[in-house]
Amino acid sequence: MALQAVPATGRSAAQAPSSGSAPRIAVPASLTSRCSRAVSPSGTAAAAARRRNVAAAGEGRSANRTKWASGELSGAAGSAGAAVLEPPPPAGDVPAAAAEQKDASELVWEAAEEVRPLFAEIDRMVHSNIKRVQQAMRRHRIGPHHFSGSTGYGHGDLGRAALDEVVAEVMGAEAAAVRIQYVSGTHAISSALFGCLRPGDELLAVAGSPYDTLEEVIGLRGTPNIGSLADWGVKYRKLELAPSGSIDWEALATAVTPETKVALVQRSCGYALRPTLRIDEIERAVKAIKAQNPDVIVVVDNCYGEFTDVCEPPAVGADLCMGSLIKNGGGTIVSGGGYVAGRADLVERAVARLTAPGIGMDAGCVPGETLRLMFQGLWLAPQMVGEALKGGRLAAQVLSREGFNVIPAPGRSNPWSFITAVELGSKERMVAFCRAVQQCCPIGSYIQPVPGVTPGYGDEVIFADGTFIDGSTAELSADGPIRPPYVVYCQGGTHWTHWAYVLESAAGRFFAAGLHADNVTSGAVERLVLAEARAEELEEEREALQRQLAVLQGAAQLEREASKTARHHLLQVHEREMRHLFEYAMALETEVEAAERDMRAVLVEAVHQAEGRVAAQYQAALAEAAAEVEEELAIEVNKLARLMRRRGED
Repeated sequence: MALQAVPATGRSAAQAPSSGSAPRIAVPASLTSRCSRAVSPSGTAAAAARRRNVAAAGEGRSANRTKWASGELSGAAGSAGAAVLEPPPPAGDVPAAAAEQKDASELVWEAAEEVRPLFAEIDRMVHSNIKRVQQAMRRHRIGPHHFSGSTGYGHGDLGRAALDEVVAEVMGAEAAAVRIQYVSGTHAISSALFGCLRPGDELLAVAGSPYDTLEEVIGLRGTPNIGSLADWGVKYRKLELAPSGSIDWEALATAVTPETKVALVQRSCGYALRPTLRIDEIERAVKAIKAQNPDVIVVVDNCYGEFTDVCEPPAVGADLCMGSLIKNGGGTIVSGGGYVAGRADLVERAVARLTAPGIGMDAGCVPGETLRLMFQGLWLAPQMVGEALKGGRLAAQVLSREGFNVIPAPGRSNPWSFITAVELGSKERMVAFCRAVQQCCPIGSYIQPVPGVTPGYGDEVIFADGTFIDGSTAELSADGPIRPPYVVYCQGGTHWTHWAYVLESAAGRFFAAGLHADNVTSGAVERLVLAEARAEELEEEREALQRQLAVLQGAAQLEREASKTARHHLLQVHEREMRHLFEYAMALETEVEAAERDMRAVLVEAVHQAEGRVAAQYQAALAEAAAEVEEELAIEVNKLARLMRRRGED
C-alpha cells in the first residue's frame, strides 16, 4: 500500500513550507488543550515574526554552519549547503482526511512491527559487543584517574595510553592509536597508506573503487603535486567487483604481483551499490592475498563497520584497520578523531605520519573532558550502532514497499549494514528525501539542504545531517552524490524511532510532490507477486493431478484383470473419484483463466508505469505460458474423456 500524504489546511501560502511538509497525525483534544496553555498563539506568532530566515551556501558543511547564525549569505550556488526554509507552521491543524485513510505514520509503524524479530537479533549482537568492550575496560582497570587528560606535548598521558590498549583489545589487534588529532576517517586511512607505502610500491584495491574522498589521496583526481600517493611514485590498481557486487574471488586469487605492497579492502559500501563485506569475506580476502605473498600488507577501511559484527578485521588476520570516531566508534558523543589498529609496527608507521618520525605515539595532548568522552563513546558505541542498524532495517522495509531498490534488501542482513542505500532514481527525490531528514533533525532543522561541491568529492553531493557534532553521520544522516542512479545513503540514529519519524516525513514529501516510485505502483507490485505465486501453485497442482492420473490408470489396469464383481465395485468407486477429478480439472481451468485475467489486469497497470518493452515481453511470455497450460489441460481432459469412454464400453 502506498504511503499517503495528508494536505495541510488552515495555513496561508506564505506559511507553507516550500517543498512539502511531514504528514500530520491526529492529536487528542486533551493534549492539544494542554499544549495551548503552555504556548500562546500570540507568543508563537511573535517568535516566528522575529525569526530570521537564513540560507547557507558556500564552502561546504563546515563553512555553512558559520553562516546559519550570522546571516552572511552569499547566495552563491554550487557548494553543498542549504537554502531558506520557512518557519514551521503553527501546531494544532488536523486535516479532516486524516481520519479517512491510512497515513504514512500507520504504515511506518506497521513496518516496525514486522521488523521487530530482526531487532531482537541485533540486540543479541549488541549484548555480545557490550560484553567485549566492558571486559577490555575491566582488564585494563579503567578508572576516573584515566580522565585527567594532558596539555602541550601530551607526554606521559596515562589515559591516552590506556585507551589505546583497550581499543587494541576490542579490535583483536596488537596495538592501536586513538587520536583526537585525526580530522576524519579519510585522514586516518591516509596516514596508514602513507606509512606503509614507498615509491615504486603498488596499492591494490581489492573491493572495487575506494570511497570518493580517497581518490585525491591516491591521486586519481585533484590538484597535481599536492602530495598524493601518485605524486610520491606509488602505483595504483583496482579489482572490479563481481556482477553480484562481491569481491571477484577468481581475479583476487592471482591479483598480487611482485610490486604489490598494500592491499586495501573497503568494508562498507561507501558510495557504491554493493553489499557491505562480511567479516568472513574479509578473512577470506586476507588468506587469498597472503597465499600469494605473505608480506603484502592488508589494510581495511573500517569506517561504518565497527560493532556491526561480533569481531573486527584484525581479529581475522587484517594487518591494519582504520576508522573515524564521529562514525560508529565514538558512540555519537566524541567531538572528533580517528583510530588505527593492527600490527604494532604498522600502527607506529601510521602515527608517525600523523605526527612526525621520532615522535610517533609518544605525544599528542588530549583534554581530560575529551578523553572521558572517548572512553564513554567507546562504551556507548555498540548500543548506538545497534540502534542505527535497526533504523536501517526499518527504512529498508518501508522504502522497499514503496517500490524503491534498497541495499541491503529488507529482512535479515548478513552482515548487518550500518549504511542503507536507497536508489531513488532522480535528483528531485534525493533532494526531497534529504530535506525531510534535515527537517526531522534537532540541529539546523530550519535549513533546506541543496546539492553542491564539497571538498574531497568529485561530484556534487547533498548532505542532510542536522547533528550536534559536525559531520557525525552516526547521529542520523542521509547523503549521496548527485549522479545516476541517484542513491541516497542512510546512516546512524541514536534510536530507531528517529528513523520512524524521518520516514513519515519523507513519505509525505514524496507523495505531496508526486515523487513516489514510478516503475510500478506498490499495489500493482503486490498483486503481481500474488498472481505469479498463484500461477506457481497452479502449476504444482497440475503436476500433482498428472501423478494422480497415472496412479488411477494403473489401478484401472488392475481392475480389468480382477473379477467382474470386484471390477464393478471398483468402477463405482473410481467413477466417483474420476468425476470429482474431472470437476476439479474444470475448476482448475476456470481458476487459471481467472488468474490469467487478474495477471492481465496487473500488466495493464504495470504498462503505464514501466517501459513498454518490458511489459510486452512479459505479456508475450504470459500468453505463451497460458497457452501451454491450456494445451496441457486440453490433453489431460481428452485423456479423461477417453478413459471414461473405455470404462463405459467395459
